[in-house]
Amino acid sequence: MKRLFYILMLLLSFLFYWNTGRWIENRTEADDAFEYASMVEAVSHPWLFHPHHLLYGRSMQLLYRGAQAMGYGGRAYPLMILASTLSASGSLFFFFLFCYRRFSLRPVSSLLATGLLAVSYGFWRYAAEAEIVLPASLLGLVALYYATDPDAKPKAFVVAVIFSVLAVLMHIMNAVVVFVAIPAFYLLLRRWKAASMHVLLAAAAAMIAYAWVSHSQSIQTGGNGGVFRHIGIGSFVKACVGLSQCVASADFMMGFRSVRAFLNELFAARMLEEEFYLGARLSRFLVLFSLATYGLFVALLLACAGRAVWVWKSAVRSRSRFRLPTGMAASAVAVVWFICYAGLLLCIEPGNPELWVMGLIPMWLLFCGLILLPLTVDNRLWLAFCALVALLLNNGVGGIGVLRDPCKDYHRQKAAWILENASTNDVVVTAGDPVFERYLRYQFDGLVEYLYDWPEERLESGDLPTSAGEVYVMGDVVDRIASLSVRFPEKSKEIDRYAGKIRLDLEPVVDNEFGGIYRPRPTSGRIP
Repeated sequence: MKRLFYILMLLLSFLFYWNTGRWIENRTEADDAFEYASMVEAVSHPWLFHPHHLLYGRSMQLLYRGAQAMGYGGRAYPLMILASTLSASGSLFFFFLFCYRRFSLRPVSSLLATGLLAVSYGFWRYAAEAEIVLPASLLGLVALYYATDPDAKPKAFVVAVIFSVLAVLMHIMNAVVVFVAIPAFYLLLRRWKAASMHVLLAAAAAMIAYAWVSHSQSIQTGGNGGVFRHIGIGSFVKACVGLSQCVASADFMMGFRSVRAFLNELFAARMLEEEFYLGARLSRFLVLFSLATYGLFVALLLACAGRAVWVWKSAVRSRSRFRLPTGMAASAVAVVWFICYAGLLLCIEPGNPELWVMGLIPMWLLFCGLILLPLTVDNRLWLAFCALVALLLNNGVGGIGVLRDPCKDYHRQKAAWILENASTNDVVVTAGDPVFERYLRYQFDGLVEYLYDWPEERLESGDLPTSAGEVYVMGDVVDRIASLSVRFPEKSKEIDRYAGKIRLDLEPVVDNEFGGIYRPRPTSGRIP
């Protein structure tokens, strides 16, 4: 019976997320998804062996080529979504087992905790996306599950080390669970030898993998990722916004002009045009409905926390009345994992929603150990169930449901004319945000020239690229996005000078809300 339940959990969760992925039309939230898909389809790509996620590119490429060998004729994107969907189902399965076997919760409590993770907006959204976060999350959770085996079996230790190595190679942020949370569990139980052996074996295997790849392949270097920054009040605000958005969708807030103005000031260097474009097109009813469900979820969550605090106090005063189940060591691991992970994100990218998705598992494990555990003893699980229903309504209607409308997709609408009218012989020049450039390059069969990739000498020349067909200049070249000037000030100045040189030689082809599309005038002398 138990085995049948596990099979149903895996099957139903897979079908749930797979169908979500099939009818999502707006994919602007996944910043790197189209670049990952391009990476998988390319013969070589600078991201294929990225130091932050060394294993992901090659594993997805092997999946794609294996499918092609078996007769698959489609593109890489759907297969990568499949990998995320399978990873989401596996993550829910091991999350349930962790709550049930490590926290010693009742099955209904464990299922309730799993449900909260399953319908969290970030988890739900990226389970239907060609992104790295859920494959990486699954490996980290499996490593932790086997490491916390209460019987301390040697087999479980070996499996934990293997998955720890894979987890770190899949995404470097898993170093927190591998080198901090798991050793902390061993030390808590005074398993000194296991802690030292785990760290030494996992670190040695990961370093050997990096050394081998760096010797035989090209590992990308540079970039802004992983740079430690000064922590201030703004860092905490950004972290709260990023984490809360991963739990409960607040896209409806973009329907308020004041909120858009506030976020534009707070995240001046982040490209929020996609979110603002969506928010300005939300119906008033949807905004108010989502606001109500969001507020209800927050209220119920606070009620759960308040009741849990009362139970913890009562458990200390009257141990005979309130006897909490075993599993406190596992609860401590969840605390260590989440606090260290959140602290690291505060120093790196506190406003990055993708990285906060990886923090959802330790966050809900923490919630499970500190709040659901006492609510189970107090028979107040109905509070958590009501919170689950409110979260499902908020994220299902005001989050995932909004993504079904292609008219709210900033990238699709901006690139629509090019994709419908330009040919493979044409060249498109853009200076838009990097996510749009990745989308356009993946969807367009012709050549896309991105001015932020041009060297200074080429920009100074003021020449347009050559083409056997037409050359189209996107409106973001002559009227650039303000956030790019904040994020890339020097390069933006060079592009401004370039735009000034070619502006008078361009004629409009399309006039739209994105700044239009241009091409060289027949008499300009700049026709390639």
